[in-house]
Amino acid sequence: MIRSATLNLKTLQHGDSFFPSAAVSFSWGLEAMVNSKTVTNATHVAEFLSSHLFDRWLNFDRPIIHYARTEVMLEKIIDLDHLVHAQCLPAEQRSGSIKMGSAILNVHKELETPGANDLIEEISKGNFYGHLSVVQGFLWQKIDLELAHIDLISVHSICMNILSAAVRLSVVGYLDAQKIYTNLQPNIIPFLDTAAPEINQLHSFTPQIDIASMNHESDEMRMFSN
Repeated sequence: MIRSATLNLKTLQHGDSFFPSAAVSFSWGLEAMVNSKTVTNATHVAEFLSSHLFDRWLNFDRPIIHYARTEVMLEKIIDLDHLVHAQCLPAEQRSGSIKMGSAILNVHKELETPGANDLIEEISKGNFYGHLSVVQGFLWQKIDLELAHIDLISVHSICMNILSAAVRLSVVGYLDAQKIYTNLQPNIIPFLDTAAPEINQLHSFTPQIDIASMNHESDEMRMFSN
C-alpha cells in the first residue's frame, strides 16, 4: 500500500504542469499552424494532438523512453541520444527537445536524482545532447518509477503541454481543452497495455507539423520558442 501510494504521488508530481520542465515555452509546432490558420478551432486542435500522440509519441518517443529506462550503460544512453538527434529533422524540434531535457536535468540535479550529474557532465564534454525523451526515461527509472507510471507521465505531459499551448494561443478555451483530452483518453488507454516498438523500429510521420516547425523560425508573431 505504501509503495503504491508513493508511486502514485511521484507520478502526480512529475506529470504535473507545475514541475519546472520548461515545456511552457514550447508549442510543439502548434503556434506556426495557428499563425498560418491551419489550426483554427477545437476540432483542429484535437486532430493536431492526435497526430502527435499516434504518429510520433507512440512509435518514437515512447520506445525511446522505454529503452532509456532499461539501459544501464551510459554509452548506450549517449548512442540513443545521438540517434534521436539524427531523426529529429526540424532544427526547432531538436533545439526544443534539448532545452527541455536540459531543464529537467538541472531540476533533477537539485533534487539529487542519481545519474543526473553524469548526464550533465557528458553534455559539458560535448558527448551528449540531452534530448527530452532520453533524459526522461533515464531519470524516471532512477527515481524508481515503474513502466506503467512512466507511460502515464509521458502521455499526460504531452497532452497537457499541447492543450495548454492551444489555450494560450486562444484557439480553444479551458473547457474545450478538457473535452478534447477526455474524448482522446479512450483511444490512448488501449495502447498503454501494448509493448512499445523495438528501438530499431523507431518511426514517426508528422510531415505537416514538421514543416510548420521549420516555418516557425521566420514567423513574425512568436509567443513560443517552437
